[in-house]
Amino acid sequence: MQCLDKALKISSLLQVEGSNNFIISNGGGTQTFHLRAINESDKQRWLQALDLSKARSMRAVAVGEAEADEDGFDSSDNDPPQEISKQELVTTVKSLTAKMEDLSTCSDLVAKHGTGLITSLNALKLDKILVS
Repeated sequence: MQCLDKALKISSLLQVEGSNNFIISNGGGTQTFHLRAINESDKQRWLQALDLSKARSMRAVAVGEAEADEDGFDSSDNDPPQEISKQELVTTVKSLTAKMEDLSTCSDLVAKHGTGLITSLNALKLDKILVS
């Protein structure tokens, strides 16, 4: 998400394509991120988070704090960043946990189907050798 934070500057463009796809690009067009949400509510959560991030970037520029270091602290006065509410943190953790479970399931399916595909290809090679 850190690379997305850097891409979401004031000049970034957010385009919605289709029902669950959207594209983020920086103003110069050197970076483009193609994102796909699982469903409409997931897309809305992504769009809200992206809009919030962009708004925070714009606010930071407005008050002269755009150049924050990697830890999220302003290099001029080392004040900590704004605190995140406990509910927002819990919601984010639940969402990330669900996404990790989905990724794990997808990984298992890809591995299973990949093994089946390799087995089928080996059988075809063996048949081809036996026929020749």
